[in-house]
Amino acid sequence: MSEDVLLEIRELREEMNGLTAKLSQLRYSDFKTLCAEYMRPIVADEGRKVFENDQIGSELQAECLIKSECTAKLRSMVDSSLKEFENGNTQKAMGILSAARDLVQCNIHNCQDTECPKKTLEIIQRIDSIQQTYCRILDNMEGSTSLPVPSISVTEDEVEEYLMPLSNSRRIGILKSLSESPKTLSCLCKEFSMPTGHISFHLNSLREMGYVSKDPKTKLYALSAKGCIALNGINSLIQKLKSTIC
Repeated sequence: MSEDVLLEIRELREEMNGLTAKLSQLRYSDFKTLCAEYMRPIVADEGRKVFENDQIGSELQAECLIKSECTAKLRSMVDSSLKEFENGNTQKAMGILSAARDLVQCNIHNCQDTECPKKTLEIIQRIDSIQQTYCRILDNMEGSTSLPVPSISVTEDEVEEYLMPLSNSRRIGILKSLSESPKTLSCLCKEFSMPTGHISFHLNSLREMGYVSKDPKTKLYALSAKGCIALNGINSLIQKLKSTIC
């Protein structure tokens, strides 16, 4: 092979590696954006709950003639901060909280209840901590260039052992049926319109791994605790895969 051809292959390989890296970054960038957009309203709602629950309780306990006026002003500032935060303006949101904190500290000498400003400052600090936590999470994500890869501790043989009995749609149907109530062999045959031998084959495979149990007296087949975990795990996995953006 000529040097020119080798050079072209080498350049093409480098271009492909660069393109792969860019695509990986793009996908992870989309992932981070989705996480940020999903978390912001949750964080904002948590901040509202903190203020409403704690500040109302503090207001009821305060022995001050102007407590309603102070609470209304603070509620307006906190609400404004949380709206800015929810819209993605995190720095502006934290700036408003800082102004609310300064307002409380400046008015301490006018307050007729010495405990009230202390509690109010604690509430503002809690909301600020929630927002700061969100920012730290995003900062940590910025340091990564690809989707996090989970540590896998199971072996290939264990995957085959535990999942092979579940890799059949009919067996999953049997597990779902038994999750509703224990049933006899004849009942399952009728439900799935299958011969006894076929249903017995699937049941034996599920019983060998402990996903299904059989009562020797009543002859009823039932979903075991292990089978319940397996069924819930399959459902969770499928839902996550369906919601994943490729």
